[in-house]
Formats: sequence, C-alpha cells, structure tokens
Amino acid sequence: ETPIYVKFSPSETGLTEDTIVPLTVGGGACDVSLSGTGVSTPTVETATVLNITSTSAEINSRITDDGLAPVTACGICVNTTGAPTLADPHTDEGAQDNWFSSLLTELEPNTWYFARSYAQNLAGAVYGNQVQFRTQMVPEICVNDSLLQPFGKVIVGETSPADSLSMWANQIIDDLLITAPAGFQISLDPMSREFSSELILTPETGDIAPTKLYLRFAPTEGGNLSNQLTFSSTGVETHNLMLYGIGIVAPTVNTLDPAEITANSALGKGEIVHSGWSEITACGICYGLSPDPDLDDMHTITGTSQQDLAPS
Repeated sequence: ETPIYVKFSPSETGLTEDTIVPLTVGGGACDVSLSGTGVSTPTVETATVLNITSTSAEINSRITDDGLAPVTACGICVNTTGAPTLADPHTDEGAQDNWFSSLLTELEPNTWYFARSYAQNLAGAVYGNQVQFRTQMVPEICVNDSLLQPFGKVIVGETSPADSLSMWANQIIDDLLITAPAGFQISLDPMSREFSSELILTPETGDIAPTKLYLRFAPTEGGNLSNQLTFSSTGVETHNLMLYGIGIVAPTVNTLDPAEITANSALGKGEIVHSGWSEITACGICYGLSPDPDLDDMHTITGTSQQDLAPS
C-alpha cells in the first residue's frame, strides 16, 4: 500500500466537491470523492450606543456574516485613543450568530471613548466599524462662595445688606431646592422684595447654568443663628454651605437697691443679666424725681463694664 496525501486549500468560501481517480499498475481505477468547505472570517457591524451614564454605556452590534463557521467569541473593544483592539479592554459575549449587546462599565466620567465590535471564528478575528461616545458628567451641585462674607451682628427686626454667591449644577434629573436656615433669606434679585427661605430652580437638559444667588440676614431672635444653607435634588449629593450671623437684642439689666444713702448722695447699683449678644458700650444709673427715669433724665455712665454698676 502507498499512502496518498490530499491538501485542501480553498480559493473561495463555500462547499467544494470533487473526485480523484488514483491509478495503480496492473490494476483498475478507483474513484475517491472529496469535499471541503472554505470558511472566512466573519463580518460584524457596530450599531448603536445606548444608556450612556457617567461610568457606563451599552452598545448593540450585529454579526452580518459568520464566514461559514460558527462565531465563538464576540464583543466590544474600547479605548480613548482610537482603533481599539483585543489588546485593549473588551467584553466577551461568547458564541453569537446575530444581534448582541455589550455593557461597558468602569468608565471615567466626562470622557470621550472609541469603541468597535469584534467577532472571531476559526478563520480569525475581525473588527467592525468604530463609534465614538462621551460619558456624562457626574451629577453634582457646585457653589462658589469665595466672595461671601459672614453677616456678623444684626439687630433683631432689621435686615443686613444683600451678599451674593454663584452656583450651578450638572446632570441633575429633578428641580434643585435651595433652603435657607432660620434668620436668613435668599433671592435671585438683590433689589427684590421677594426674599424668602426657599428657592426652586428647574434644570434645562439636566443642567443649571451658573446663577447668582443673593442672601441677607434678617434675624427674628437673638443669638448665634449660624447654620447650613442647603442645595438638594434627587439623585445627587446635597451641598451644604455654612452661613454666619448673630441676632442682637437689647441687653437685660437689673437695678439693685441703692446703698450708702446720705442727705445728698447714694450709691446706685445694677447688674447686667445678659449682653444681648453684643458688646456693652455704656452702662450706668438713671435717676430723677419721677418714676421710671430714663436717659432723658439724670444718669451716670460707667463705661463698658459688665460688672456691678456703682456710681455715687
């Protein structure tokens, strides 16, 4: 016996059938039927990019021709420089024969990406057309308060001049609520009488353009009223900004019984119970021949002491 070796080298895809007839010396012919299928690499198309977020995106692709051999692996290759390959990050959707979907994750926010599909069979791997997309910005609320100063001390019942800050928001899905703490008021117009404790801003296509916000301090009670101005919306971290202000009221004093009374003098005494959250600038004793003397009557001044008042 003599072995005969046959090699199949197709020049085109598809089924090829033929017959060979080996001849033997002194013997008859013997027909041998041969067949083989020529295969090629598949064809794949990158279609649509969907559901883009700040860190992910979904891409639909389609295998339009399997090259007459089953597709054993397919997916999406992605990078930020262009023409991504299997050497770059990629997904693997396994064996597919038509449409398939790939979810890209762990992407960077606000970044341009290039992506293209790939498909592989026994003839090798090929790439589809390239698409480009940009991930969204991270939903955020931004505040620039670099020019905003503490409101300091304001007398209860009065109002401070308006001060301002700027703010904006990106990729929010709902109205932005701005809430001022007790004693503070906000407005979009410094000349408006419509200062209030709340403002609502509505985003356009997810964003709020840089907006100037005016604030003023109008305490209704005495004390340190410093507290948080809040910016909040659905699905985004609340932004808090501390506002500083102190409400001032008149001090509280008690008049004590006089001492060391003589025919023409007495030692008047008093005590400051509470400063009213402000520095005492003058104190003393009012006196006269009628009840309830005040500063229009005779009085003493003992400076700024917050101790016992002891004029003679």
